[in-house]
Amino acid sequence: PNYVLTTVPDVTLSKQIGYPLGYDHNTVLTHPNFPGKNDNIGFKYSQPNYSSVFSVLGPRFFITASQTKFLLAEAAYRGWITGDVETLYNEGIAASMEQYANYPGGYGEISEDEIEDYIAGANVAYDASKALELINTEYWVSNLNNPLEGWANFRRSGFPRLAVNPMNQLSGDGFIHRVPYPTQESGSNPDNYAAARAAMGILPDNSNDTTTRVF
Repeated sequence: PNYVLTTVPDVTLSKQIGYPLGYDHNTVLTHPNFPGKNDNIGFKYSQPNYSSVFSVLGPRFFITASQTKFLLAEAAYRGWITGDVETLYNEGIAASMEQYANYPGGYGEISEDEIEDYIAGANVAYDASKALELINTEYWVSNLNNPLEGWANFRRSGFPRLAVNPMNQLSGDGFIHRVPYPTQESGSNPDNYAAARAAMGILPDNSNDTTTRVF
């Protein structure tokens, strides 16, 4: 059967409830701020907006203007290119926010005043002493609908400063930093497989290591 969403999403920011870190669908029932269920079907936590950013009719953005501006901002900060870091950073934020107008449903229109207010916010306004953190945090935000790119840049830069999920129980910093090579690779290309793992510092007996950094 065809399932059609009939409920109009409530996008009021103050009403959004994030799912708590470190809980599964059973243990979350004991959370002190558990919001309850919707008709005993799903939890009353905020869900992706399937009428807009998660709509099957919505665009998917790859290699965007915002990504490019943020990368240029970092390159300028590092002295690799000539450019004004703050200007490039602000342009990256604006481009990121403006692209939401391309989603269906009419939820993504963000005015210039709203963009300027966001850029001037206490946690967003450019500060040269925190340039790399700010640039790469906003880069992560700009990849809301491109999680693999957000993950790749998080692994590269270390930003944003995310809280570790206690359910992971991983060594090191508690984050997954690489996808393991498939079993087929170790069987069909053992010499190069071993050399690549050794170059990354993976111990020979740790076949399922995911915490070793690629970058």
